[in-house]
Amino acid sequence: MKFDVEGFTKTFDAFPFYIILVDSRHNIVYANKHVYNMLQISLDDIIGKYCPKTVHNINEPFAGCPLEEAVNTGKPVEKELYDEANDRWVLSSVYPVGMKTQAGTEIYLHIIQDITLKKNAEISNQRAYDLQKTVNLVISLVLKNLTIEQILSESLRMVLMIPWFSLESRGAIFLVDKKKNVLKMAVENGLSPFIKESCSEVEFGRCICGRAALSGLIQYKDCMDEEHETRYNGIYDHGHYCLPILSSSNKVMGVLNLYLKKGHKKNDMEIEFLRAVCNTIASALEYKLIEHELKDKEEALYSLQKIELIGQSTGNIAHDFNNILACIKGYAELLFKELEKETGYKMFIDEINGAIIRAITLNRQLLAFSRKQELNIKENDINLIIENTTRMLKVILGSNIKLEISPASDLFKIYADTGQIEQVVSNLVINAKQAMPNGGEIIIKTENVLKNDTYSDDCLETKPGEYACLTVTDTGCGMTEEVKRRIFEPFFTTKPKGEGTGLGMSVVYGIVKQHRGWIEVESEVGRGTRFKIYLPKSSNNDK
Repeated sequence: MKFDVEGFTKTFDAFPFYIILVDSRHNIVYANKHVYNMLQISLDDIIGKYCPKTVHNINEPFAGCPLEEAVNTGKPVEKELYDEANDRWVLSSVYPVGMKTQAGTEIYLHIIQDITLKKNAEISNQRAYDLQKTVNLVISLVLKNLTIEQILSESLRMVLMIPWFSLESRGAIFLVDKKKNVLKMAVENGLSPFIKESCSEVEFGRCICGRAALSGLIQYKDCMDEEHETRYNGIYDHGHYCLPILSSSNKVMGVLNLYLKKGHKKNDMEIEFLRAVCNTIASALEYKLIEHELKDKEEALYSLQKIELIGQSTGNIAHDFNNILACIKGYAELLFKELEKETGYKMFIDEINGAIIRAITLNRQLLAFSRKQELNIKENDINLIIENTTRMLKVILGSNIKLEISPASDLFKIYADTGQIEQVVSNLVINAKQAMPNGGEIIIKTENVLKNDTYSDDCLETKPGEYACLTVTDTGCGMTEEVKRRIFEPFFTTKPKGEGTGLGMSVVYGIVKQHRGWIEVESEVGRGTRFKIYLPKSSNNDK
């Protein structure tokens, strides 16, 4: 059956979508008025023309062309296609009609309907579903009592699996390290060993992730430009969505970094989706951080209560023991006088005398820990105490340990027992030396510190006020969390049996507490230790 143009014109023009009759060689046989209105050319300029060139401005059918598929299969074909040039979605339908051109080639009916509204609604619904699914996943992970790393890992995996994102299966989540003020890579997926090592820590402001953390704003890149500072030979071009993870108080908690294919266009719906994911992650982080903080404070409170209880018991025992020692010492002195002319007993007398002196020294340490020793309080300058104490300590430290002292010029005066503060400095420095058997550096620093009501940290003993702060930092082996929790317990030591009483740090704790101060400890295995001692500024009320 031959095709009659005149018989179809009025009918095809009445339909509200694009209709093209095209032969098996992709030549246009007929088009309704909507087609040539869209192309802004006359019907005469369309008929007989090559469809790919006339409609799409390409020289051959595009990959997945529905007409090509219908010609090859002989069956009707329907496809939803995105028209990038006009930013719209269309339903492209091709049907064999059983007619031929004058030249004898098969004719196909090609109908193109604009389905942008329908498609956007579907996409919106799908994205809403995927968002809810992701949110539900994160919430369920929190309730399962998983670690922060496990929650972040599953959240990242879920985002990377979303099919409508033009994402590469690579990305990472960073968390802010408040102490160092840097981003630390918490979890990653698909990153190269070089990137994992180079980006394990990212300074605020460096590269794309650092800029997102510093500004608190989304960073988008469609390719690698000069702001992509971390790179290596052979790295292929790509883009990024980099979103800050913001707390409920709008503080940066971390960064979500996703890799995009080069040239990926910025999409507001994608960004809004990712922003919602980041908000959910932030809520999970806040919940877990509060949970961890409560747990840490419970453990810290338990440790403080345990130390206080041991201190009370130790003080009572030390007082009784002191009375017994005084009695032993008195009778021993009488015995020594009676036997001093008997040379055969001198060795035994010296041993007894030495044992009594060691017992008295140990008892003084116990009294210092229990805060029941008498203090000779007067106004003091910690800088002068440090200066006098370190003259002796430099000899003990040896040549392989560098001692650096950084005193504050306007340091607050404190009311303190000079000898006791000397003991604190000595014990801390000796403790640092023992943590550096192969040498290292010890830094003693003083500064004025104001603690206000809103100040918050990991130490339960923090009180608002003005303080002189003494900091002793070493580059030694550092401590595990278990050792850090027990560092001030009397008789607790990490040294081999017989190489220490385990009272050095207990004495420091007792002296500082008796001076109405407190100690903060920072330490990581292999990264050294820092002790910060806060002693209240002297005032008329302290006299």
